[in-house]
Amino acid sequence: MSRPIILPDDFSDHDFMLIMKREPHGRNRVRLLAMHHLQLGESLKHVAKIVGVHWKTVQSWIKRFRLSGFSGLFESPRSGAPRKITGNAEAWLSEKIGSLSEAKTGGYITGKELQQLLLKEHAISCSLKTIYNKLHQLNYSWITSRSIHPKSSAEAQEQYKKTFQRC
Repeated sequence: MSRPIILPDDFSDHDFMLIMKREPHGRNRVRLLAMHHLQLGESLKHVAKIVGVHWKTVQSWIKRFRLSGFSGLFESPRSGAPRKITGNAEAWLSEKIGSLSEAKTGGYITGKELQQLLLKEHAISCSLKTIYNKLHQLNYSWITSRSIHPKSSAEAQEQYKKTFQRC
């Protein structure tokens, strides 16, 4: 039998389940679910099994609650530089590439051109690496799309498909 968990005094003042249902951040929801089960009297190991973490992790969440109060359960800001291309600029970039790929005359644009367009349209100065990483996030594997050649003939292509013999 495990030792009883000594919870902070104000631990029972919170309705962790209600707060968890309103929380948009996934890792915060997991912590709040764990705290709810601890309120119900579950053991550390059982709670850890429910939320899918090690029991020492649950113990560290309780410690954070003791030291920082209720706000100690929530995610703290991560280190690193903020994103350069976000929100409106990201939507604009995706729309721009989409419109280029639908154009019949071509969809060819280089990373440098996108870099200059972002600087001109949204005043965002970033490296080519950032441009290509953002394109990868937006599921563009190539900047160019398969455009239709201006001299191509749809009828000739259909005729070729009908007469083509497969091996």
